[in-house]
Amino acid sequence: METSKLGLRFFALLAARSAKGDLSALANDWKAFCSENFCAPVGDDHGKYINIEKALESIVVSHLFIGFPRVIEALNVVRGLLSSTHIEITATTTASKSSDNNYLCECSRRQQTGIQNQISVYGSVQPKLNQELLRLHPRLEQYITEHAYGTVYNSGVLSLCETELIAVCVLSGINVPRQLFSHIRGALSNSASRSDCENMIEVAGAVFGEDAKSAALEILKQVQLKTSSD
Repeated sequence: METSKLGLRFFALLAARSAKGDLSALANDWKAFCSENFCAPVGDDHGKYINIEKALESIVVSHLFIGFPRVIEALNVVRGLLSSTHIEITATTTASKSSDNNYLCECSRRQQTGIQNQISVYGSVQPKLNQELLRLHPRLEQYITEHAYGTVYNSGVLSLCETELIAVCVLSGINVPRQLFSHIRGALSNSASRSDCENMIEVAGAVFGEDAKSAALEILKQVQLKTSSD
């Protein structure tokens, strides 16, 4: 079952607060939201039940756009709040010690998965994008393909559409129009509606201000014009 609109707005707000580094507002939003809604450690979102595992993941995936330092500080705040309510989340991981051959096979698998996820997001421009990443730095393409799209986008906690919508919210507030254009297009290509994107931009506007919101809405308009002309 997919995340409710209420839940997705909350996840986007957490990511946006993390991006801005406004930890006091993050804590206040968490406490206010969780006092009004039932929260469960895992499981599907429905009605007023909010999946806390997805809430945490929405902050974690933000490291792709805002870096680890802000994400670590935001998670530290939320973990403290969770401890006070006696809710425990245990992260699962598939990481393990392996031979060099197994490691190489795992890297190859992540790269293949990453390429498939990139195609889902960027469509026919994916090869051109990766060539541009290679031009910028030889290892940048590898990091983005294997880590971002082969690992983070493949966590199984958030859907590809949900992850793209979180990206739309965060990127709307940090003045990266080319990347925002790409991820709006990626969200729309993976079942998101214009209304869903507008919803994420509205959340970003509440955190980063009206100028950021207006600029992001203009980019959304450009994406739709480009899409309709293709």
